[in-house]
Amino acid sequence: MSRVNRPAHACLSPPVLRHSAPLTRRQAILRRGRPPSLLVLLDEAVLYRVIGDIEVMREQLAHLIQLARRPEITLQIVPRTVRAHCGLAGGFIIAERDGYPYAAYTDAQPFGRTVIERHLIRELTRRYDALRAEALPSGRSLHLIEEAVKPGE
Repeated sequence: MSRVNRPAHACLSPPVLRHSAPLTRRQAILRRGRPPSLLVLLDEAVLYRVIGDIEVMREQLAHLIQLARRPEITLQIVPRTVRAHCGLAGGFIIAERDGYPYAAYTDAQPFGRTVIERHLIRELTRRYDALRAEALPSGRSLHLIEEAVKPGE
């Protein structure tokens, strides 16, 4: 977001633009006529760990709130009262079509990995289900994010 009334890309260097283009394309999927369902689990710690400027962090959380209010998006927080859990090992995405998982992506450093092996997808699905069982309901999760956005928090 630019605060000086010029295109946002004018503030970004070519390497940053090159890496932000895929993100912009992925976000556009959520704005199309029939967007896919999106179920997101976030560890509560991400609400309070400031990366960069506090105002940018608040803007990002406010954006999450807007997204979480859309009917096709469910956002749930895994509360900090949940001790060590499988989500702490790294993020992952499970892609489904017609209710059946067919691929996954696991986040790792320095590179992530796309997974198509059925046994690995089953294991990731099992981990996701276990983690979601520990997560707060979406309404309580949204309230927690709203509290984190308040100034002075």
